[in-house]
Amino acid sequence: MWNIDRLQDTYGFGPRMYLRDLKMRAGDYMRTRVYHGMIDDDYGPAMISLIGADWVLWGSDFPHIRSIGLEAQEHVRAQFDALPRADQEQVVSGNAAQVFHVE
Repeated sequence: MWNIDRLQDTYGFGPRMYLRDLKMRAGDYMRTRVYHGMIDDDYGPAMISLIGADWVLWGSDFPHIRSIGLEAQEHVRAQFDALPRADQEQVVSGNAAQVFHVE
């Protein structure tokens, strides 16, 4: 979310760089056209309410060294326990199925 706020702050530089005006605020493009990925993020669940569950994808990055490994189910349960069930399903599987056209 910090990046979206920072993007809003730099929007005034456009004319000096000869960029076309945007039809929406720069941060609104990030909220409505960009999927945000997360693995193990302390602030991720809080940001989901700001971005919207439809635009966040969770991934384990297994088997890389930084991944959460074989404890993924427990980790996901703890990380997203406070979110409504529908948001949990969107973040953990529904959005990825939509992006990659998997039914």
